[in-house]
Amino acid sequence: LLFRLWKDGFGEVWYKNNLRIVHSACNKPPLDVPANRSPTYENFVMDHKGTMWLMLGVDHYTYYSSQFYKKKYWTYLKKYNGEEWIKVDSTDRQIYFGDEFLTLDENENIWFVYQKRPWIRSYGHDMHEFENLTSHIGMYDGHEWTFFEDLDSTVQFMTKDRLNRLWFSTAQKLLKFNGQHWEHIHYLHNMPELREIEADAEGNIWGYGIREDSLYKYDGNNWFVYPLPVKTDLYVPIGKIKADVTKGVWVLLNDDNGVYYTPDGQEWTHYTIEDGLINNYVQDIEVDGNGVVWFSSPGVGISRFYPESVTTNTYDHFDNTPNTWQAFPNPATNSITIKGLEEEATLEVFDIHGNLATSSKGKSVVVSQLKTGMYILSVTTAADKHTFKFLKE
Repeated sequence: LLFRLWKDGFGEVWYKNNLRIVHSACNKPPLDVPANRSPTYENFVMDHKGTMWLMLGVDHYTYYSSQFYKKKYWTYLKKYNGEEWIKVDSTDRQIYFGDEFLTLDENENIWFVYQKRPWIRSYGHDMHEFENLTSHIGMYDGHEWTFFEDLDSTVQFMTKDRLNRLWFSTAQKLLKFNGQHWEHIHYLHNMPELREIEADAEGNIWGYGIREDSLYKYDGNNWFVYPLPVKTDLYVPIGKIKADVTKGVWVLLNDDNGVYYTPDGQEWTHYTIEDGLINNYVQDIEVDGNGVVWFSSPGVGISRFYPESVTTNTYDHFDNTPNTWQAFPNPATNSITIKGLEEEATLEVFDIHGNLATSSKGKSVVVSQLKTGMYILSVTTAADKHTFKFLKE
């Protein structure tokens, strides 16, 4: 059963299928999720070196008497070495489940949102008690854990913008970290606590709350409120938001009626099975490094939407590129290197209109002078030629 989609450090999409994580193009071997005590909660992230990292959360119970027990959590950090999962470290913090709670910064540090929840429940009654329920920001730098428990105790979701700044939503404000300093950005009066947040290609921060048929946007200076295209009576009307590679966001409502796209919060386009979706029930959305939008419908399959700037032939060619050739990083800021290239090649970068933007000889090309947007990288050797799409930030 298809469950969850996420994008790796090379801009390629993976999905979790039962107890395996599978590359969407099926040109990489699937990875089995390591077995552990049940229930478990997994978070995956891949760095720009191609290493897959896994945070595996496990429940633990300590019994106090025949009537009470205390529920705690343990999180194991593992990485895949090409053959097996290796335990790297562990912590007693409970890491939240989902790609909106885990990311890598530009220095490959792992950032996450976690919860501290000692939980005591009576076996003989339905009542239960939470003691000091708090949620915080954490970071792992490859050697040790750092927990920012004095910063805020109501952290909900996180995202990373095009300048690699980290954003976190809390009960009353946004927190922004630029690599050195924290900035606090308060919500509007009567604005709900934001749940998931997402940074778009233009640097705007989008979010939504509970019991609110509205979408919120922060442009760096001001807040904007946009009504949803349909009214709902749902406690949480929105199930997912995901930034497009050009502008705006894709919005998944919890009404099992397809997906929506808005470039600015005012114009909305609705997509259903009549437009090509495999099913109107969509559980997850991901946008890959080529700008192709992926939708998962559990028990049914995956749909892919090709924007006008991406042709089917170009995307399929990218899908079939041999494992030994990979362009990274994607998105790129300064330069792009072809991983697995064993000989000198001609690298040519074209804009989406087919105009030559820059070129180079060797295994990498400088792109720092290019404007933000989508580009096509053509790699030509004496024996082969392949193309890659990448986003210049």
